[in-house]
Amino acid sequence: MKIDLHIHTSTGSDGNLSVEEVLREARKRNLDLISITDHDSIDAQAKAITLAKEHGIAYITGIELNVTFSYPGGKSVSLDFLGYGYDYDNPALEE
Repeated sequence: MKIDLHIHTSTGSDGNLSVEEVLREARKRNLDLISITDHDSIDAQAKAITLAKEHGIAYITGIELNVTFSYPGGKSVSLDFLGYGYDYDNPALEE
């Protein structure tokens, strides 16, 4: 099974390909399961789910969230977290 669970698009992040191009490339590379994990954006999810079905590729919703916090004393730390399998229609998440 070929899997890629960390893909960015040009539509919602810093990738080079649109959602449509990502799915075509995934099919060309015979990927079985993918997740688009754009930075702080869920905009590609609905289209990706539809296109993945059309291409016969399993799909998991994904996102890469940037979280910044401060230690006591004021030093800021920025971390990226990958999240999977969420409901992209959740109003709180959209906010």
